[in-house]
Amino acid sequence: MCKKLLFVFCVLIFVVGFAVTAQANLLQNAGFEDNTGGGGNATWWASSGDAKTENWSDFAERETGTWGIGVMDWVGDKDGEVYQDVSSIASSTQYQFDIWAKRDAGDVTGVYYMTLEWYVDSVYISEGSQNITLTDIWVEQSFTATSPGTANEVRVLFGQDTTQCGKWDDASFAEVPESATIALFGFGGLILLRKRKASSVRQFVQANCSVACGLC
Repeated sequence: MCKKLLFVFCVLIFVVGFAVTAQANLLQNAGFEDNTGGGGNATWWASSGDAKTENWSDFAERETGTWGIGVMDWVGDKDGEVYQDVSSIASSTQYQFDIWAKRDAGDVTGVYYMTLEWYVDSVYISEGSQNITLTDIWVEQSFTATSPGTANEVRVLFGQDTTQCGKWDDASFAEVPESATIALFGFGGLILLRKRKASSVRQFVQANCSVACGLC
């Protein structure tokens, strides 16, 4: 019985976790694998400054592909931005922007950042931005924001203006599930748990009644 309850509990944890993490990624070519080559541009993405697609060994470390975005610090103004426009988003809804990033080792002057710009029918409304800290180890960076009440488009953007080369890979932009949705999964799991417990009790009673009747 204890094993059954433990199994149901594990299933419940998995379902709730799946509801939180398995939202659809709204970005196209999120890993930058489809591109025009080294020093080029990624399909579906627009870039400016010194941000280019590269297939450096750093990106192979991720084991999700061989390409990513590098913002080079040895050419130009040492800055760059990359963005993708996403349409048909929901207004007044919480979204999460994730991307894996690292930088070359050494002292850093300047900033790395993630930005969400909100639009209604291609007209700019507002934006939210977050400065992030990169190291020479791959770390997933996250930025969560709520779309304005009239927004139906968003520009998902990342970039830097620093003295150290930044490397970016495997972006994601997805709706954050409502707490009510998570609660619904949890409630369903509790019902399943109660049914399993009731079934186990009935089996126990039936088994013991059979033994008792056999002794009479």
